[in-house]
Formats: sequence, C-alpha cells, structure tokens
Amino acid sequence: MKKIKLVFASALAASLTAVLIAAMTIGGELSPAFKNFLAGLSGHHWVSKSFISVIFFAAALVLFYLSPFKSGGNSAKKGLWLSFFTGVFAALAIFLFFIWHYLQ
Repeated sequence: MKKIKLVFASALAASLTAVLIAAMTIGGELSPAFKNFLAGLSGHHWVSKSFISVIFFAAALVLFYLSPFKSGGNSAKKGLWLSFFTGVFAALAIFLFFIWHYLQ
C-alpha cells in the first residue's frame, strides 16, 4: 500500500511541477523582470527553472506522501493518467503560447 501511495504522490507532484514549469516559461516570456529575476538566481533562467522545479517536486512529493489521504488500488493508475495529461496540456500550452507570440 505504501508503494501505491508513493506512486500517487509522485504523480501529483509531477503534475503540479509541469504546471509550474509551464507558468514560469510563459511568465518569463511575458515579463522581462521575471526572466531577469530567474537569470539572476543562477546565471541563466533555464537553470533557475530547473532548480526551482526539482525543489518544488521534492517538496510536493513529501507533502502528498505524508498527507493523511488513503490510497486505493486504482490510485496509482489514476495518478499516472493525471500526470500524463497534465504534462501533455502543459506542453501544449507552451507550444501554443510560442505560436501566438511569434504571430504577434
């Protein structure tokens, strides 16, 4: 049961991390100040986004794993599907944003 909970917690953390990455990417393109802030943290905005994403994923994983929810037999499957679709939609959001940005 603990492995199922770990898979589910990992999937939720990955889903939220994908949304965070998409938001930081789009936000960095819309706000030069935010992009400069990210670049100032590590020298390049991509590196800062990577560090923030790893830290966020680890914190979310621990938070979800230690939360009192009960995970059933179907939890892992549902979590993995959620993670898959969230990743696809986050990538699609970035892709569509850059198409829109190019056409402006």
